[in-house]
Amino acid sequence: MAMAGVTMSAGAASATVIYSDNFVQASGTELNGQPVQASAAYAGGTANAVWAGSTTITTTGSGAYEKNGGNYIYLPFTPQQNYIYTLTATISITASTPEWDALGFASTSPLITGYGSLYSWGLVSGTGSNQPQFFPGVGTAGGPIYFGTTSDNGKQTLIITLNTMSAKWTSSAVIQGDLTNPSTTITYSTPPAIKNVGFGYNYDGTISAFSLTATAPEPATLGLLAVGALGLLLLGRKRENRLPRG
Repeated sequence: MAMAGVTMSAGAASATVIYSDNFVQASGTELNGQPVQASAAYAGGTANAVWAGSTTITTTGSGAYEKNGGNYIYLPFTPQQNYIYTLTATISITASTPEWDALGFASTSPLITGYGSLYSWGLVSGTGSNQPQFFPGVGTAGGPIYFGTTSDNGKQTLIITLNTMSAKWTSSAVIQGDLTNPSTTITYSTPPAIKNVGFGYNYDGTISAFSLTATAPEPATLGLLAVGALGLLLLGRKRENRLPRG
């Protein structure tokens, strides 16, 4: 990267897994109280984190029939400044007419019941006539923002991006395989008070894969940007000294 005579080469940023779970444990055990398969004390995550929430979701990622948001599960998470977070879940849609499966962040628990604590969260439906929906929050404030195409029965992968690289955080949602139809990117005037990340079901559903990753600029890139800023400052002073004096 070249800036006014200062040349910089930025290193590629890589994603670090904060949480990951493929729900391959034996069925019949409730997920509540079980450790997530992979966890890291990085960028707001917690090492050795444990799932917490309703007792109706099992270690296979499936929820029993519960209405009005009775199925919810979450992990502790507080996003930090200067990261790009990617929250991903593969959701099995079972075509129950009232079914809505949710993924996102929350300020308190539970994640789904009442919706009042949710931020940056998305919904996919088991009804084929409904589009996926995205809500900035808190709760249903700012939404629904429709994205993607009509929900289909079967598996869908919902991806939510939370960008904290600037003072005003941004967020958006997209369905994998339908990347040309993302949600509108929303901007928060102040960072939301997020304390949890997780998923839930209205009636029933299954999550077969869940992950939260964080991407940050490489340290070398941040150093080069600092050098570049210093170079611009010195260059400006040099040019100023060349100006004719009155």
